[in-house]
Amino acid sequence: MGYKYIKLTSEEITTLEQAVKNHPKSHFRTRCESLLLSNRGYDIKSIATLFQTRIHTIGTWFSNWNEKGLVGLQIITGRGRKSDLSIASEVIIQEIKEKIDLNPQGLGAVCLQINQKWGLNLSKNQLKSFIKKN
Repeated sequence: MGYKYIKLTSEEITTLEQAVKNHPKSHFRTRCESLLLSNRGYDIKSIATLFQTRIHTIGTWFSNWNEKGLVGLQIITGRGRKSDLSIASEVIIQEIKEKIDLNPQGLGAVCLQINQKWGLNLSKNQLKSFIKKN
């Protein structure tokens, strides 16, 4: 990590300024702005304070920028805890579908029943995602 300051070319500055103004995702705009601030001489600690995040986080943004460029500032897909449904057997999947069909308004109850019977740790939101995908 260890990037004290980021030095940008005029083309990179223009690109990052446009991203700060126009990109639909606030996290992306924040990361672009942090690079611009570093280029202006702000240190990592000041940038972290400004954006109310950890110094390590800013360092990670800088590393990602140096390794991958603009693409490195985006959030990586597939992060977070994987659903127990991704490893569930067809028998469990079929039972979940049947229970949802019987009680589509009671996903919390369906979740509780499945978790108790099969020893899973599903959340209501995971069931909602499952319904959307299926």
